[in-house]
Amino acid sequence: MERNDFEDFVQEVLDGGHLDGSVEGIAQQVVAQGLSSLSKKQDYVFQQDFMGEFHTDGCGVCSNPIPWSEMYDAYHNGGNCSHCDHGLAKLENE
Repeated sequence: MERNDFEDFVQEVLDGGHLDGSVEGIAQQVVAQGLSSLSKKQDYVFQQDFMGEFHTDGCGVCSNPIPWSEMYDAYHNGGNCSHCDHGLAKLENE
């Protein structure tokens, strides 16, 4: 089964060592079996403890949605898409 961008994002968070306890196991299950494999309780924990921490609704600068492929970077750069993060970095270097 081929992983999608969302599952790759979950794997990036796992690889970054940001998780422990039950949410770590739930995230591993999401990567291995998909979000639809979670029980209602697991889904609740995942939504609260994973998505609540690592998901960004939209870029903090332009408000555009952030693709899953950029979500981990957005977590580390204050919630910005790669385009705006690059622009901000250029401004800081001037």
